[in-house]
Amino acid sequence: MFSSLLQTEGGRLKFFAVVIAFSWTIIIAALFFNWYENESESFIQMAALEARSHAKKDILLRKWFEGLGGIYVPVADKSTNTPFLFPHSSLDGVGSSGKNLTFLNPIYAIRTLQEFENRFSHIQSRITSLKPTKPETAPNGWEKIALQAINKETLEFFEVDRIASKPCLRLMAGLITEESCLKCHRDQGYKVGDIRGGVSISVPLDSYYSLKDRHIRMAVGYYSIIWFLGISGIFFGFIFLRREAKKTDIAEIASKSLHEQLTATLNALPDVLFEIDRDGKLVTIKGAQPESVGFPSPLPIGRNISEIFPPDVSSKISLSMEEILKNRENFGMDYSISINGNLQWFHLSMGLKKGESSRDQRFIALTRNITENKMAEEELKKAILASEAANRAKSEFLANMSHEIRTPLNAILGFSGLLTAENPREDQSKYLEIIFSRSKDLLSIFSEILDLAKIEADKIEIQKKPINVSLLLDEIKQLFQKPIEEKGLEFVKTVSPLIPKILIGDSLRIRQILWNLVGNAVKFTAKGKIEVQVTLVEKKDVNKDLAGDFPVFRLHFLVADTGIGIPAEWHENIFLPFTQVDGSSSRQYGGTGLGLTICKRLIDKMNGKLWLESTPGKGSRFHFELDFSKDAQFVHSSIDSQSVSW
Repeated sequence: MFSSLLQTEGGRLKFFAVVIAFSWTIIIAALFFNWYENESESFIQMAALEARSHAKKDILLRKWFEGLGGIYVPVADKSTNTPFLFPHSSLDGVGSSGKNLTFLNPIYAIRTLQEFENRFSHIQSRITSLKPTKPETAPNGWEKIALQAINKETLEFFEVDRIASKPCLRLMAGLITEESCLKCHRDQGYKVGDIRGGVSISVPLDSYYSLKDRHIRMAVGYYSIIWFLGISGIFFGFIFLRREAKKTDIAEIASKSLHEQLTATLNALPDVLFEIDRDGKLVTIKGAQPESVGFPSPLPIGRNISEIFPPDVSSKISLSMEEILKNRENFGMDYSISINGNLQWFHLSMGLKKGESSRDQRFIALTRNITENKMAEEELKKAILASEAANRAKSEFLANMSHEIRTPLNAILGFSGLLTAENPREDQSKYLEIIFSRSKDLLSIFSEILDLAKIEADKIEIQKKPINVSLLLDEIKQLFQKPIEEKGLEFVKTVSPLIPKILIGDSLRIRQILWNLVGNAVKFTAKGKIEVQVTLVEKKDVNKDLAGDFPVFRLHFLVADTGIGIPAEWHENIFLPFTQVDGSSSRQYGGTGLGLTICKRLIDKMNGKLWLESTPGKGSRFHFELDFSKDAQFVHSSIDSQSVSW
């Protein structure tokens, strides 16, 4: 019967469901009983902790009384001294008020306090000893066992017992003989360090067991819910899988239908799908027109690809098959063949189809006619070449035009200066000053256009010459001394002492960068200060490409101002040609919007980087970093200052 049950899909599912349900029940039961054991132990430990705290309290009180040596109390029925340790009459006395006082020793005082506390507390405690001084302190049966069980290493003994048919946790905490104890107990033969008795504590467990029962009832509910949820999941999973098993036949029918649909779809597409075995033989071909991608008619099923494609194409396919087997990655390539006298381009994508063994593996290839795409690529390349040629022509035109216009502008500037020196009338001097100023602005504009044209035409060469960074900053300050003083601005220059005095770099281009950045700072700052800092970022290893076998110094330049600032949305576009924050800037401050573009291109040309930090209304901070070398012939301080650029 059992074997027949496993022969059907539904029977196997039912068997596995029962096994899983039974296993789930065993797991939940094991977890519950493990929890029960831990919970029971935790309640016993809680009761022991309570007993332990009471024992420590009694021991501390006894130590306190011993520190006092005892206490005097008025003579009464409840305050008589013990006659068992020593004659107490010699210790009695009369207080300042005339009352008769009697002396209570520490142990008797503690015992009296315990007897009083036991009348009002559910926890019972008392001091006992195997050598009692009076019958009241003699141990009972359990206490005698507990006192015999404790020792110097284990000063505590506890267990669950029953007192008057009620469960209790009983604990015995040992008392160690100290020097002060020998005053009263020396005659009993005790020495310092001996265990002379203990504090016996009894804690009723009714309240603990009641709380534990509540916890057990809650845990039974929780574990029952978890067990029920698991059984429900198993049941519904069984129902679902049984339904899925019934759907298997339907799925096979649907799979066959889907296969037919996919075949029809492949036949409708212009692409051709084919399979090749590991020997390079054609296994199957799917597609409406295999002849359109180079397959001969009739279809060459079973033939090797070397017999189907031209030698150059078949060798590429064979190499791609080897690469796929080696790297387990798909492969793609373009190839061309002549069909009916016309050159056609195709793209072949190939991947590996796994089989039961390595010999059963197949290569799946999809080929598509991309002749139109290739033609479009060729047209695009021609368009790009034409665009690059036009761009070069534009740059050359701008360079030539700027050069041709700069010549007459220089003449205008020169003759304006000569006429100014001839002591003209006041109105003529004013006109000449306007001509000189506007011509200088126009010359600056054409110089920027010429520089940008040279950069775009890649005609800028980086020169490697000695440079004194500190003197270069002084020169920049002198160039802008007049507008700085007119605006009442403060110019702060800082050069790190870690930077060598003489470095190798392109002083002309660095001067041009600083001139643009400081010029913008002066232009857009109405009050406050302009700060230029140069610090050492790092000293790199030898860089042969820069200036021979000598160290390379990475310098950080900062040009900061307290001007109008630049909004965050302009931080990227501000370095594009002819870009200004808004149209009003060009009217109010002038300029072409090429200065920052030239700075960016020059710094990129020198393998550096340029970036911006700015807050509108608070100012801007332009940073750039460049590499400099230190040539051996400029290390000595006796260098001729005339040979250094600044």
